[in-house]
Amino acid sequence: MSKQEKLKIESKDTRKKLETNEKFQKKSLDFIENLANKEGNNDWIAKSLAGLDSNRAWEMREKLLEQKTDKGYIAQGLAGLDSDKAWEMREKLLKLETHKGNIAEGLAGLKSDKAWEMRKRLLKLGTNTGYLSRSLAGLDSDKAWKMRKKFLDKGSDKSSIAMGLSGLKSDKAWEMRKKLLELGTNKNYIIESLIGLKSDKAWEMREKMSKKEKRRDSIAKSLAGLDSDRAWEMREKLLEQGAGKGYIARGLAGLDSDRAWEMREKLLDKGCHKGDISMGVYGNYMMAGVRKAKIDQKK
Repeated sequence: MSKQEKLKIESKDTRKKLETNEKFQKKSLDFIENLANKEGNNDWIAKSLAGLDSNRAWEMREKLLEQKTDKGYIAQGLAGLDSDKAWEMREKLLKLETHKGNIAEGLAGLKSDKAWEMRKRLLKLGTNTGYLSRSLAGLDSDKAWKMRKKFLDKGSDKSSIAMGLSGLKSDKAWEMRKKLLELGTNKNYIIESLIGLKSDKAWEMREKMSKKEKRRDSIAKSLAGLDSDRAWEMREKLLEQGAGKGYIARGLAGLDSDRAWEMREKLLDKGCHKGDISMGVYGNYMMAGVRKAKIDQKK
């Protein structure tokens, strides 16, 4: 096969993925709006828009801002977005004295110069380093590791540093998880950093931690983005063992399979909080960050 033929196939595959994702985004927004009409809680709607950059999503954000929704949640819901609209909104939210930590969280997964400049700016403005640690979700660059090391050396919140490892499968990430465990970091946050990871190491950690009842909710959340038989077997097992329905719901983030939609409906029927269901559709700021970083890595 010639190089030109390979490029044509890759281009076709990319188009298909984009079309599929556009359909999932539309379906997600339909579902979130339907839940919102039933519940009327603007805060979790704002958080559920993370990673969504369509005109419809922006119309929803503007409406939420007019309705005096918590501006911090709107800022958090900008995670994974590097568009002009997203940067205009961040500047607007800063002027409105929005919680700077939430603005930092809304930088999750972003590696652009603008994102790094904003992190430095927020740091100078006195933003707690824990929020900035979480903004590094999905980022495996030298810049990101330099910032993590700096924060850890300065005594930053270790749980936040753990969360900022979300979606990372590199040797450095696993070494940091090991170090954080040795330093007595809350294991739940280390488990949650496994979102989207399907490596043997990730599954070994989930299996080992699932023996402790207090770890099961975090394990459920760590299954976000995973649609394999093994992931579904674990979800069903965790439900049987009494894991919180809301955590199971959040662990469905990023899944567009029939099985995932059926599970969402099932959880709704069982009285699961609509906010948890909503954030388990396209995903929260962590999932948005991990997704954006993966897309950039492929480019």
